[in-house]
Amino acid sequence: MHETTLKFAIDIGDVLDVDFSFDGDIVSLQGYGKRHVLSFPERTVELPVTWQAPTYPHLRAITANRWLLVDTHVDITGDNAFVIDDRGNLISRFHVGAGVLDVCETAGMMAFAYHIDAAYEFGFAPDPLAALGVAVFDQNGRIVACLNHDLEKIGLRAENIQCMVARESGELLLIADTLVGPDLDMQSPLIFYDWRMGHVRWEQNDLAQPIAVSAKGKDLFIYSPSESEENLIRTDVTGRLHRSLGFHKNIFRGLKNGRFLAQTSPIEYTVLETSKMEVQVPATPIAPLILRLP
Repeated sequence: MHETTLKFAIDIGDVLDVDFSFDGDIVSLQGYGKRHVLSFPERTVELPVTWQAPTYPHLRAITANRWLLVDTHVDITGDNAFVIDDRGNLISRFHVGAGVLDVCETAGMMAFAYHIDAAYEFGFAPDPLAALGVAVFDQNGRIVACLNHDLEKIGLRAENIQCMVARESGELLLIADTLVGPDLDMQSPLIFYDWRMGHVRWEQNDLAQPIAVSAKGKDLFIYSPSESEENLIRTDVTGRLHRSLGFHKNIFRGLKNGRFLAQTSPIEYTVLETSKMEVQVPATPIAPLILRLP
């Protein structure tokens, strides 16, 4: 296993989220109480005065010099997504609602994954946007695609997205609690969403309650902390082949290109690279599956 401990200066409080610039620099959202800052390798940037300093914010790189911040306050009635430049200037602000569990950049757009049950658990007010499953916004806050809208065309819907990542092509790979319809009730399926074409396909997944997923080429990587012995698995785009990458702790988010982000303390983050992990068991084929297409 290859781990890289992320090194960055601590300006104030805890590190609340981290991401990587398009040049590979580590950028962190730091703070405590009512003050948060964005910390770059050579400078610290103050956030817009309308940022409310939530407990569990999201930070994501969108383009070479634009960043997305998502406010996760309990009472989210206004615009809670902020697009800023690398100097902290506000570019746009728009409403994405409560229950945002994961966010990723895809082809210059922003995909928001919703988990309605998590919203209720943390006391978030219900929001109609959460029913979309996954919504793709442009940088001005306009919805350009949504998963459940495209699934409804074939009589299905995805409930409670657990994790999501963008593949190199821009296609979204995600895992939902369930994929349901008149003749289907699939638990934790692998869902491939080409939002630009409105095309959805899915495959069965045997791991229970995954919380992080990544992809590199045709290889997919799934992390499921509920598995007692082998909780990080490499598979392919059909889910037919499982190879164990061992047991890991503290992973909470999948990154692009087969990498994962782990947090070992309020100020310590680690990147795990699957390309440098040793496969611990021989390849084990499982029952062939039919690639499902709408």
